[in-house]
Amino acid sequence: MPENRSKTAREYIEERRRQKVQNSLREDPEGTGEDGRIRKKRILIMSDTHGYSKDVEPLLRKVKQLDYLIHCGDVSGDEDYIRACAAEICGCPSFIVQGNNDLWTDLPTEENMTIAGHKILVMHGHRFGISYDTSSVKQYAKKKGASIVCCGHTHVPMIDNRDPEVLLINPGSLSLPRQSGRESSYAMLELDETGFRYAWINYLPGAGRKFRW
Repeated sequence: MPENRSKTAREYIEERRRQKVQNSLREDPEGTGEDGRIRKKRILIMSDTHGYSKDVEPLLRKVKQLDYLIHCGDVSGDEDYIRACAAEICGCPSFIVQGNNDLWTDLPTEENMTIAGHKILVMHGHRFGISYDTSSVKQYAKKKGASIVCCGHTHVPMIDNRDPEVLLINPGSLSLPRQSGRESSYAMLELDETGFRYAWINYLPGAGRKFRW
C-alpha cells in the first residue's frame, strides 16, 4: 500500500511538471523535445553582406539546425536568395531589415518579434549613431519593450551585455569585415522559455571580400 501511494505521488508530480511546460509553451508546440525538456531556440544573425552572399549557403549547410535567420540590413538585393537558402537548407523563416544601402527596397526598417518569450528588436542601427555609441540603440530598444536588439552597420562584431535590461548583438559583416584581422563573422543566439539566453560570435576564416575600408 505505501508503495502504491508513493508511485501515485511521483506520477502526480510528473504530470504537474508536464502541464507547466505545456502551458508555458502553448504558443510554441515544438518547444519541447521528446523527453519533455524545453528545447532552446537557435537563431543565426548576420549583417552587411552588400550583395556578396556567396558564403551564406555554405554557412547554413555547416550550421544546419536553425529556428530563425536574422539579417540586420545592407543585404543589397540578395534578400530573396538568403530567404530561399534559409528555407531550403534549414527549413526556417528569415527576418531581414533595411540598411542604409537598401533604401530602394520594400524591406522594413525594423522588425519586432517574440521568440521563446524574449522580445527582440532587429534594426540596422545607422539612424542611431551605432558607429559611435550603442546607448541610443539600447534606449530605443527599451522604448520598444525589447530585451534583445540585433543591429549591424559597423561591420565590426560585438556583443554588449553591460546593460542588464538590453542585450545588444552586432554580428559584424559576413562579406566585408572591418575589424582587426578582417575575418568574416556572424552571431548565434540561443533562447528558451525559462529566460535563458546565450549569444556568441563565430568567424569564417578566408571568407568574404577583404577590402580595406
